[in-house]
Amino acid sequence: MAKEKTKKSEKPELEEVEEEYPGELESEGFIEDLEDKEQDEVPDIEPAEDESIENLKKDFEKFDSVLEKHQNAITVNQKYLKKILERVKQVEDNFKTLVDKIE
Repeated sequence: MAKEKTKKSEKPELEEVEEEYPGELESEGFIEDLEDKEQDEVPDIEPAEDESIENLKKDFEKFDSVLEKHQNAITVNQKYLKKILERVKQVEDNFKTLVDKIE
């Protein structure tokens, strides 16, 4: 449980990014792309013939591993998107400054 809390606190939350840049992620289609990517990469896991505890544990470990990979990928994507949005805002400010100088 403590391990999960530590991991969670280190990761930027999508909500934080959305608060800082309201509506921008959705308007650019980034949210949908992440959701599509997540659904495409889930491996097929054969149903257990024998519903024993061991088989269920193995299946759970596979799902847990996949979930962790997706969480890490989403975290990286969130950081990357945040940097992109910051850079876009800088370019926008530079453009406005240039237009003001020209006028």
